[in-house]
Amino acid sequence: VADDSASRDSMLKRVKADVFVPCGGRPGTLNLANYETAFFSEDSTPAATLVVEGANLYATPDARAALHREAGVRIVQDFSANKGGVICSSFEILAAHLMSSSDFEMNKSAIVADVVTSLRSLAAREAALLFREHARGRGALPEFSERASELVNKVGDAVAAALAKDPARAAALYEDLAPDHLPAR
Repeated sequence: VADDSASRDSMLKRVKADVFVPCGGRPGTLNLANYETAFFSEDSTPAATLVVEGANLYATPDARAALHREAGVRIVQDFSANKGGVICSSFEILAAHLMSSSDFEMNKSAIVADVVTSLRSLAAREAALLFREHARGRGALPEFSERASELVNKVGDAVAAALAKDPARAAALYEDLAPDHLPAR
């Protein structure tokens, strides 16, 4: 098999798309040292105006910022684009703790349908937030992803700290709230 790395490495210069979804690559594949030669054609137009990072850590933060600043490229950062896998893993772990294998197998198709519905809803809400804030001209999409993630973590930490002070109330709240965030089955 001939080494076709030159053809592969120049694909973004030759193929124009509305959306580029890198689903592989090494961390930092697109970085500050190569983003201009890798992502822009000879006439300085970007290969795509929207990048949805399917691969973890595909672009470095400075490459994301430069693409946004120099060409208005919108980038949905890996941890926003890939939440589905994390959420599915969480549901799998919960199912393993809350159900026997036979109960899970009996209800598997209904559970999967519930999880997919939940994923679609959560993804739509996050996308709406990110693109709404971007449309208001307040910065790049990765900045909103990071801010939203930081706020979610801060709220989670504050709630956990408050509940740690009152274990009885925590147990009652978990009992009331948990069913709303689990698959229906």
